Amino acid sequence: MTEDILEPVLNDKNKPMWLVKKNGKFCLKKPNIWRCVSCGTEMISNKNPTSCKKCNKNQFDRIAASINPDVWKLPKWKDIPTKQMKTKNIYKSAYKLIKRCVVFHEEIHYKLFTLWCISTWKIESWNSVGFLTFIGLPDSGKTRALDVAREICYRMIHGAHCTFPAMVRATHFYGAGVLIDEIQSQFNSRTDTGKKMIDFVKPSYRRGSCYLVADIENQDGILSYKNFGFKAFAGERSFDSAMLSRSIVFYMEKAEPEIQDLKYVQSELDELQNKLLNYRYKIGSPPDLGEDFLLKGRSREIFDSIISTGIHLGVDVSDVIEYAINLKKEVDDSLQDTIEYEILLAIFELSSEPYYRDIAGWTDPPTVLYYKDIMKQLYPDYDNFGPYDIRTKGGKLGYKIKSLNLKTKKTKTGTCLDLYDKRNKNRLEILFKRYGIAKND
Repeated sequence: MTEDILEPVLNDKNKPMWLVKKNGKFCLKKPNIWRCVSCGTEMISNKNPTSCKKCNKNQFDRIAASINPDVWKLPKWKDIPTKQMKTKNIYKSAYKLIKRCVVFHEEIHYKLFTLWCISTWKIESWNSVGFLTFIGLPDSGKTRALDVAREICYRMIHGAHCTFPAMVRATHFYGAGVLIDEIQSQFNSRTDTGKKMIDFVKPSYRRGSCYLVADIENQDGILSYKNFGFKAFAGERSFDSAMLSRSIVFYMEKAEPEIQDLKYVQSELDELQNKLLNYRYKIGSPPDLGEDFLLKGRSREIFDSIISTGIHLGVDVSDVIEYAINLKKEVDDSLQDTIEYEILLAIFELSSEPYYRDIAGWTDPPTVLYYKDIMKQLYPDYDNFGPYDIRTKGGKLGYKIKSLNLKTKKTKTGTCLDLYDKRNKNRLEILFKRYGIAKND
């Protein structure tokens, strides 16, 4: 007889129970069950029993742990025969219910949010997951979006209701997702807790990420906590740019949803969550998109779980793929509207063959580029600069070059960028590609 304890749930009387799969069938089991090692008698107790009622021995194995029903919303269990599980209908019912509960101002966002919520139920299938970020003024529906996510997603805890150490334990021990409201204050890097939150959350979109802390009881010890998992944020303004680069951003505006209070659709939310629980354990894994899939890099990491879930449910995701491609293009275009882009373009042009042969008149490729040469390329009126302009603009150029992690050196004729330095060559190739500048040959 095989028995797997799967999930804490609620029974039809709203009592916490363990969902168990025994001999291929699903059933419910009470919490706090202990089994006597000697005779196999099972007992219910909040703590380790002192003696067996049948054989009086005092060694027990814990068969079913206690359940805390307040960490995340426990789904109400009702068995749905696999033959009745129509995945596309699950998506449609989720989509319709979400649309009644929260207002988004881009139609595609309903689809993204719905698929993201459903994908949380297959967390074991993903190596990376995108964050969701809701930005808007007060009363624009940001918190409502988080509330809906908590109602229907898999093991979602609300960061406002727990301490940072509790959040760390929830993700490490239970694979819980995290919802964080008022993100601009929660992620305040000027506070100790804010710094910890940023360090904890930022890398957690990738499987295998761990949060490391010192073991206060062992001077040589380091404790690691798994932090990978789904996370969603809400705030009044944009925050950490690195976090946003891992997010799908929803810009929220004031609007009245059809459902004013979620209590009016609580039974529908509960029913949907139960369908998703059945989906988790009865429908196989979503498909792998494959190594040659159209999306690459960060876009692939953010949208992989959403697109794969859509395919798994039988939903057309061509519009989601198009959205991801356009989003990547917008990011690329925004990079080209920066001083960093102008500096890299100047470096590329100055070191390219058409320039150094035909324009500058050099016979050999340059081995170094002086700040003066780069500034002349950036500022057509450089020859009219006075000492103040040269000093301030040169200082800004130096700061930006260092922020791009390029290595410079000082010589008698001025500060320069060594183009033959191995680290610089590799770094420039990466930067040219990132900023959409022709690849460095």
